[in-house]
Amino acid sequence: MLTLLLLALACQKSDDGAGDSDPVADCSPRDEICDEKDNDCDGVVDEEAPEAQDFYWDKDMDGFGTGELQSACFPPEDSAATNDDCDDTNAEVYPGKRPELCNGLDDDCDGEIDPPTAQGAEPYYTDADGDGYGVGAVDVACELPEGTAGQDGDCDDTRADVYPGNVETWYDGVDGDCLRDNDYDADADGADSMDYGGTDCMEEDPSITECRPAATCTHPTAAMLDLGHLNVSTDLAFDADCSALVTGLRGGVDYAFWMDGTGTSTTVTGYSEYDMQAVALSPLNGDAVVSHNNGGSTGLGTLTAGEVSISAYVGGKLSYGNLWRDSTFNRNPSQLAWDSSGCIWAPGLQNDGNLSCVSDTTGSVSNVLVGLEHIEAVALDNSEQLYIGVEKEVLLVDAAAGTTTLVHTAADDVLSLAFDPWLGDMYVSTNAKQIEKVPADGSASSVWQSTVSPARIATSPDGWLIALEPEDQAFEEWQLPQY
Repeated sequence: MLTLLLLALACQKSDDGAGDSDPVADCSPRDEICDEKDNDCDGVVDEEAPEAQDFYWDKDMDGFGTGELQSACFPPEDSAATNDDCDDTNAEVYPGKRPELCNGLDDDCDGEIDPPTAQGAEPYYTDADGDGYGVGAVDVACELPEGTAGQDGDCDDTRADVYPGNVETWYDGVDGDCLRDNDYDADADGADSMDYGGTDCMEEDPSITECRPAATCTHPTAAMLDLGHLNVSTDLAFDADCSALVTGLRGGVDYAFWMDGTGTSTTVTGYSEYDMQAVALSPLNGDAVVSHNNGGSTGLGTLTAGEVSISAYVGGKLSYGNLWRDSTFNRNPSQLAWDSSGCIWAPGLQNDGNLSCVSDTTGSVSNVLVGLEHIEAVALDNSEQLYIGVEKEVLLVDAAAGTTTLVHTAADDVLSLAFDPWLGDMYVSTNAKQIEKVPADGSASSVWQSTVSPARIATSPDGWLIALEPEDQAFEEWQLPQY
């Protein structure tokens, strides 16, 4: 009773206008309102006021609460208006937090930890072969998903030995480093290696793209020819199948022989007491022509392809050669040549210093050049331009005009000429026991090889130069440059 009396007295006292800050209000019945006063005089200020709001504990003070509901007119200390904080111990975790981070936390309280949209998430690619490189962006995540890789660019996801940055193994048909280059073109010059069906024999040099084509036949080696010659060999020529026709001389019946790349020989019978010297083959049908001399009875003989004997063809005194003058080894100049127009080119057929064209159909003789010094060698290049060797000079012949042009001066008398069937370089055999090279590209000539003794030379279709050295009855050979 005393308490109620005191309260009543207090309420009456509050009406005297002493001050509005007193939390005790007029105790006439009224609803509690949010005014920090005890409007209903029940001893509690602002309780259950209609304007009161709900608040929740916010331990981490991030503005988002959790736990037990509190109703108050004004926000209590350490409280928030919502109870949706999913971790009230971490002020960096709350609903709507941006950006979401790759940190193993549900930063924005949406129920998803480290989603693909999180800051720091990266694309990962399917890596079926487990080599660390994948293909196709298939997942964005904060951590590497199983079966994926953080780097793409794998050009074959079925092979663990194929990936970007791998050491390339050339010529295995596999793009090991995924650079998508040609596996058969290591120097990237646009030409495949010759060993794998291309044209490039020098894969270390991108400036070289085309080399001597792979041989379709094989010539008999110098060792085979050394063992196989049947007589005193004097000259040789090669047909399109790389077989060598070697002529020679000896008393009685003379012989020549064909030898193929296996060393198999076929003997060709000459005619009695006619020493055969130079030989040339038709570019059209494989027939052969030889020069012969028997103490003044000289001329040309022919061998039809497939036949095994030589017949007399054209008579007329042939001059002695310069190499072994007055020797049985060199009773004629060193060479003959046969072009596709049907002209057999014979030096010294009628007079020393003459160059004659002998028709391969009629045997008629016409002199294109007359009155030169002794002509020892005659040869055709790959386009059938005609060259002759006159003492130390090599001359280009204009047969139509009957004129010559100096193209090379050798160190000694020219004995024999030959042309590389691929590159077109000219090779000049001299009496100094040397073979000089005159490049087709116009670069400087040089001594290419030395021989044991003065030689007659010929090139084979598979890219070799063979030297016949009659003084020693020996053969030597060298592979021609590949590019």
